Amino acid sequence: MSRTARKLALASAASAIAASALAAPAGAVQTTTLTYQCKYPLIGVKALSVKIDLDIPDTWPAGQPTNPFGVTATASAFDMADGLQAVDDLTAIQGSSTAFATVKTAQGFDVPAKTVATIAKTVLPDPVPNPLVLTATGSTPALTFDEPGTEKIVLDRLAINLTALDSAGDPIVLPPVTKDIDGNKVSDSDGDPNTFDVYCKLDAGQDTTLGSFDIIGDDEPTPTPPVGTPTPTATPPVTTPTPTPTATPPVGTPTPTPPVGTCTGSTAKYSYSLQGSTTINTLTKGSMPLTGAIDAVLCLATGNYTATTVINDTQGRLTALGFLPVTVGVGIIPSGPTTGQLIDDQITANLKARIKIKSAKAFGAIPLVSGNNCQSKELSTIALKSTDSFDPTVTGGNIAGTYAISNLNGCGILEGLVSPLTAGGGNTITAKLTPKASS
Repeated sequence: MSRTARKLALASAASAIAASALAAPAGAVQTTTLTYQCKYPLIGVKALSVKIDLDIPDTWPAGQPTNPFGVTATASAFDMADGLQAVDDLTAIQGSSTAFATVKTAQGFDVPAKTVATIAKTVLPDPVPNPLVLTATGSTPALTFDEPGTEKIVLDRLAINLTALDSAGDPIVLPPVTKDIDGNKVSDSDGDPNTFDVYCKLDAGQDTTLGSFDIIGDDEPTPTPPVGTPTPTATPPVTTPTPTPTATPPVGTPTPTPPVGTCTGSTAKYSYSLQGSTTINTLTKGSMPLTGAIDAVLCLATGNYTATTVINDTQGRLTALGFLPVTVGVGIIPSGPTTGQLIDDQITANLKARIKIKSAKAFGAIPLVSGNNCQSKELSTIALKSTDSFDPTVTGGNIAGTYAISNLNGCGILEGLVSPLTAGGGNTITAKLTPKASS
């Protein structure tokens, strides 16, 4: 076999072995366990441990095809329960893994290999255990190595593409991951909305050698090729497959667009406690604490959600007009559902609310307002967005935004004094959303 042909054979071997690192049958001889941090849609960054068993012989004669190498890969995915169980009717997972590997040959070649291997369909137990264990099996094709020496297989990088399935076996569309685990922008790897990418990063300080074996030569010396200019080897042309033509659907009545807030696919449910503060721009030198709760239903195909928001009444000791100490009781009463979008690890929230001044006392004792009728004439629009990475199932995240308060009415005879104390823009809200424990 020529050197070029041998390189091609090694490249084929690299691809097959890299594929088998993530798909595999039994009979492990050499075992490697690697740990990763992996980023999933909705679930966030979680730990993954992959135990790879390769049934590789210690030695094999040069020039003879090997038996197929059997491989079993056992992956333990940690802290997946909350994220998976939030998705309605999620029943099973299947998909593929892409292994980027290198075969380091005895002759000093580093042969890169990229191989896609199938991950078997896994029905999710109820409840989902920690860790969730996934097993893949497969084998390599027969390989031939013409020259003696030690062949070493190294895994460089791992990428995963999965499909979530409902109880009918249909795909559940999840929102895509837009940034990898290092924050770099990424796009969908296969263009299929029914699948989603998982981006994994190897934990530092690990040896990624999957296995090695020795090729044993015979007693005949290997001929030394003459010194000179090697004959160029023709590069086989790359054949571009002819795409299958796509039938153009007949022009007809367009499908009506679903109304805003309508989800035509699967959903997931999340509940959060809210804790933060609000500052009213006209009332300086102070802020008021906020507490409350949010129950959201997320449309998985779009990342849009609707939520029921409750904000508890609050009060604060503030300063009005630059000098007047005022104790103010405020109610923020949402009107209609909160809407927004969760894309990757960033969330937005938009709600309309009536601002009620439930009490206002000058110097903490002189009542300026009391009762439940003093409120903003118009609804306030409160727009919030993430200020850090948002994990919907474990840590939640921080949101912030601004809003304006219109003039007040229903405040009684002192309305002309009270309304200027609160009306105006530039008011701020900051809050931490913390996932509630699963019931």
